[in-house]
Amino acid sequence: MSDGNYVFLSYSHKDNISYYIDVLNIGGYNTVFDETISFGEEWDLKVRRQLSNSRCKGMFVFLSEKSAASNAVLTEIEYAEKYNKPYAAITLNNESPQKIFAEALRSGNEMARFVIENLSVYFPQNKLYLLKNDFNLDLKGKLSQTFKEWGLLPDSNADDVFTASTYTSMILGEKERLHWQENGYVKFDNEAIDKALASLPDNNLTVLDLGCSDALVTYSRFANRPQFKKIIGVDYNQSDLDAAKERCKNDPRFCFYKVDLNSSDFCCAIKNIMQENDIKGFDLIFAAFILQHVQKPKLLLLRLFDLFNPGGKIIIRESDDGSKLCFPNDSLAEEIIKRTNAVIKSSDRIIGRKLYPYLSELGYENIELLYSIDDTINKTRREKEWLFTMGFSFRLNRIKSIYAENPGNEFLKKEIQWLENALDKLKTVFFSRDFYYTVRSYIAIGSA
Repeated sequence: MSDGNYVFLSYSHKDNISYYIDVLNIGGYNTVFDETISFGEEWDLKVRRQLSNSRCKGMFVFLSEKSAASNAVLTEIEYAEKYNKPYAAITLNNESPQKIFAEALRSGNEMARFVIENLSVYFPQNKLYLLKNDFNLDLKGKLSQTFKEWGLLPDSNADDVFTASTYTSMILGEKERLHWQENGYVKFDNEAIDKALASLPDNNLTVLDLGCSDALVTYSRFANRPQFKKIIGVDYNQSDLDAAKERCKNDPRFCFYKVDLNSSDFCCAIKNIMQENDIKGFDLIFAAFILQHVQKPKLLLLRLFDLFNPGGKIIIRESDDGSKLCFPNDSLAEEIIKRTNAVIKSSDRIIGRKLYPYLSELGYENIELLYSIDDTINKTRREKEWLFTMGFSFRLNRIKSIYAENPGNEFLKKEIQWLENALDKLKTVFFSRDFYYTVRSYIAIGSA
């Protein structure tokens, strides 16, 4: 399994490589590439970070007369050499690299010829290259063999990849649960935001809220912070976005857009939003219970580097089913969690423990972890009801929504019946005086 490994794509922005990106994405291969960032110090830092990462298994150079004269492409190849990354050329006009270099030399000026001559050194006649016609996922083809040699496998079986299409905030009871949930994290979130702001300027800040839903959290956390001049929220659900716009209609700092975090053109979509709002970069990116629903969380975290202002901060709030502990009836609670997670498969329910390793591995700095611990001790029945809903009963509606998409499925039907009985048993003891339940939530703060 690839476990988030990726191939770096080097190309000229004057060339269109969308076809190649689509082929790789359909095949389950992760790609990282520079979409719009200009050549310079920030670009150099980003490229070095991406090519030096242990998850980068190689680089494709898309050769054309334009890329052959690109100083950025030459620099990327030099970094690939420095970090011992294998690389291969993809020729966009179905010619050999040597013919492309010869054409480029004839039409280039003196500066371009200098780049072309230096770049051509890295592609001698015996160096592997692929024609456009070779770019397919035939198991016996050049592309598949190249990936095999690089140790890059498709991500379809990776343990951090989930079918996110099953989850939606439109599931029965989910809106109410989310509102309960978000109101319960006001103090926790604000503590994290205050920590992040301590190292940022005092005014003219920009924030991006990933998966903002109906902006209940977005508005609550940022409306009363005058240091933010622009607050951008993105979500894939249009009805939620309509509600968000209505909620924040009296504050022009708030803007909301429909964006799919799982899309390969996610960064491009955000860059267009930034351009529309005259935003150079974000000082803060906020994501609350979002990473667990993303198909490729590490790849998303890596792509976010493109969006930060220098010194920008990220705040991620998540949960972890492993932190849900109770006694007595602990075995029943564990079985409920285990069986429902095996069916739902739309969330990484143990992502809380992964936040620090993910951020550290991908190059985020100054990482801090905050913890919020809650339990049933001295709680009112209403408060216990909230804990039971947040931890257990919501799972029934999730499975029912899957069953609605697969009517008549006997396995799902039996799981629903079992879960209804199991929840009734657990709920009977959950509200008793002697029952103990505790859960921990996590916030990670990092610097880009």
